[in-house]
Formats: sequence, structure tokens, C-alpha cells
Amino acid sequence: GSSGDEVIHQYDGTGYGSVIKPAQPSDTLRISGANVFTADTAQYINEVSFYAAAAPISYTISIYRYVKSSPDTGILVHSQDGSTQYAGYFTVDLTKSIPVAKGEKFAVQLQFNHKNGYVPHEKANNRAYDVQAGQSYLYDGTAWVDMTKLNYNCNICIKAIGTKTSDTISMAPQKPSFSSVKVTNYTKVTAA
Repeated sequence: GSSGDEVIHQYDGTGYGSVIKPAQPSDTLRISGANVFTADTAQYINEVSFYAAAAPISYTISIYRYVKSSPDTGILVHSQDGSTQYAGYFTVDLTKSIPVAKGEKFAVQLQFNHKNGYVPHEKANNRAYDVQAGQSYLYDGTAWVDMTKLNYNCNICIKAIGTKTSDTISMAPQKPSFSSVKVTNYTKVTAA
């Protein structure tokens, strides 16, 4: 059951500052940003908020559960595409609610589907907030890298908005169930 209490996950203490773009844009490279959050209560993630600095642009939002460190250490549980016709701050409804257990780490990835796509981040080097390793990550087309290792003293502007729940949400991924199927290798014999 839901009590309707909203939970906002965010790191961007100073709001939108600038964007990170690929050093060498190409038609195949897609730069992505992600924030890894730890849920302090059982909840359903229903919305994602972000800044778009250019328009029109299409984007993909992906949600990972059971994250250990960088987003790719988790399991992709939801992905959806959208587009925006103007620049600004957007809150997007997810097409399905994503359950997250208390104490679970989850990640929200934002990819702009354009060779000049970018990742929005807060104004760097401002003492008003505290950036820590394990919060914001950049994907450079090859690997996820912690923002702090890239000398960005700022977090990425992606928020996840959820609703607290009293439902029991499992912290462990569901093991896929396999039915036993006997596979027999056979050779096709053609009658002479």
C-alpha cells in the first residue's frame, strides 16, 4: 500500500551549471550520465527529472537495480525513450513504477541520442555542496567512470522521484526459473 509520501533523490545542490559534451563527437558515440542513489525507504520510482540544454533532442532514460558501484554493476530493469521540443527542466513520468528496497542502490541513466549529446551537471567548484565518489558517473562510449575520477567537482543533474510504500520489496534479484529441457544432439540421416 502507498501512503503517498514523495521521496526525491538528488545530488545537484546548486542546480544546473553546465554540460559535458563528447571531446570528439561522432555518429556512433553516445555520451551518458547516471546517478547512483541509495534508497532510505522502500518505494516505487515513478518519475525522473533532468535538464535539457538544447532542443529538439531525443533521450533514453534507463533504470538499474541491485547496483554495487557503477551503473553497469546493476541489472537494467527499465528503459524508455522520449524527446523534448524545447530546452529547460523536465520531469518525465516513467511508463512503469520501479520498486526499490530500503537500503538498495539503484541508478538512473540519461542518454541524449545525438552525436552532440551532453550530460547536464551543476556549477563546479562551489562550496555549497559536497561531491563524493560513487554518486555521479559518465559513460564515454566505452566504460562508466566516476565523476570524481575525472576531476569534475560536481554532480550530474538527474533526479529520481519515488513514492514510499509499505509493500515488501526484495533486495535480491529474482533468480530466473529454468524448466529442465533435455536436449539431444542428433545427426540427420538421409536414406540412400
